[in-house]
Amino acid sequence: MRRTNLRLLAFLWVAVLAALCTSGAFAGLSVVWGPTVGDLTSTSVRLAWYTNVPAMAEVEIGGQTVARGGPLQAHQVELQGLQPGQAYHYRLLADTATDKFTGPWHDFTTPTVGMTDFDFCAYGDTRSNPDLHKQVVDAIVKCAPRMVLHTGDLVDNGTDLEGWKHFFPIVSLFAGSTPFYPCLGNHEGESDLYFQLLPLPDGFGLREHQWYTAVFGSCQIISLDSDRNHAEQGEWLKQLLAQPRPEGVAWRLVMWHAPPYTSGPHAPDADALKYWCPLLENGGVDLVFNGHNHY
Repeated sequence: MRRTNLRLLAFLWVAVLAALCTSGAFAGLSVVWGPTVGDLTSTSVRLAWYTNVPAMAEVEIGGQTVARGGPLQAHQVELQGLQPGQAYHYRLLADTATDKFTGPWHDFTTPTVGMTDFDFCAYGDTRSNPDLHKQVVDAIVKCAPRMVLHTGDLVDNGTDLEGWKHFFPIVSLFAGSTPFYPCLGNHEGESDLYFQLLPLPDGFGLREHQWYTAVFGSCQIISLDSDRNHAEQGEWLKQLLAQPRPEGVAWRLVMWHAPPYTSGPHAPDADALKYWCPLLENGGVDLVFNGHNHY
């Protein structure tokens, strides 16, 4: 790997899961799941991971060790100062007063501005059947996508850590190198775990990540929450779509969970139809992804 002189500005923010801290439940310090790559741009990336006990943690990347913080279990970092179109190798390091952990190497490649020649995958409603989820992810991995979208209902109960324990090992087949962009489903609700465990782009609403926009290559991703705040999100969406597209953006992709049109089994989302669809139809949106209705 060609080493580059990076100015990596790392911002570490985490939430302490005090009620979930384990004592002696696992043998030795380890990363239970992660890393998960999110919000990958031409110059920055977010990473999230979870350790079995509260620990100090950091990232080794580009010949530097950065973003030391803790002791915590749910870790998130943002790394800035990356170069467009560059492959990066990285690994997670963690330690406690009595133990150390060195993770395996992972890699990601930053997109160039306006990158157009790439594949991506979109899927959703993975909540209740880990075996089928694994089959879908196996197929996703074969496609070698550059990004993956998820239309909500990641887990059956967003407040239950057990569901996330099934979810993350499956998506780890791609998530250590491919950026993951989800939206809230009704089964996540307003769970703190959704925001603590996933490397979400900055946005608005709950924890300032409930709805957001992000840019990957030539795609602008717009993620909405169909369970609440439709009118407020509609005002934000109206302002966003009235702005010029970000540099290099040729496609505007919008996703939320419950669809405005459906043949069942769930009823159409009347609020999405009222507050969002007129904006999308007249705002230069190219593609919309929904979930919720599955058989």
